[in-house]
Amino acid sequence: MSRQLQPFIRQYLEPVDLSRFVGVSLTMKQMVDQQKIDPICSSQNLRHFLNVLNKKVYRNRFSRFGLRLQVFPVLENSFRDRLHYHMILERPVNIDPRQFESLIHSAWKNTRFGYREIHIDQSIDAGWIKYITKFCHNEEQVDWENVHLNR
Repeated sequence: MSRQLQPFIRQYLEPVDLSRFVGVSLTMKQMVDQQKIDPICSSQNLRHFLNVLNKKVYRNRFSRFGLRLQVFPVLENSFRDRLHYHMILERPVNIDPRQFESLIHSAWKNTRFGYREIHIDQSIDAGWIKYITKFCHNEEQVDWENVHLNR
């Protein structure tokens, strides 16, 4: 399904100013307490991560005013059959990039399925968008439940 939508998704992302974003790859534990990860659990886990991260970045403004980081996540299945996320994530202007990386690591590792392999690229371009929207496998999909872009 995502493969057919690929040109439209790329067109949707074209106007996004990527200089304000970082590229993030997040790996997940594939099983926790006898529960195997699936796209639904993955999305719930990512939502929890984003809620925690937004609370750390925006404090009460997240709860009171709904202020939140922009994000466009894609769930992928690797060649080793491991679910993981690639995304663009807005870089907050009021936080040092290294501190923001630390917040990402901390928030992700404290989720139920968060795994230690995290990659953050501080400088991304249209190539990153092409990479995260390649949709090579049927299991790869945009996590529309967690997309938040100001348009």
